[in-house]
Amino acid sequence: MDEREQRAWRSLMKMQDGLSEFLERQLRNRYGLSAADYQALAHLSEAPEGWLRSFELGLVDMVTKYGVPSGSHINQWRRR
Repeated sequence: MDEREQRAWRSLMKMQDGLSEFLERQLRNRYGLSAADYQALAHLSEAPEGWLRSFELGLVDMVTKYGVPSGSHINQWRRR
């Protein structure tokens, strides 16, 4: 890559990081959720009967930089 292309890629990565941080902050402040919580809930809402076993959540692309939600998180969602 030439210098111009490298600057463009660095700018894109910086923008993506900023957007991820902003979205994470919004989820936490408004709903008390982490990005991993939101991802798990999104997968659960799309599951055929609205539920998945814990190990199935781990199989649906849940291993992210945020980690897999713990059992205590799942119990908190049930109470909401």
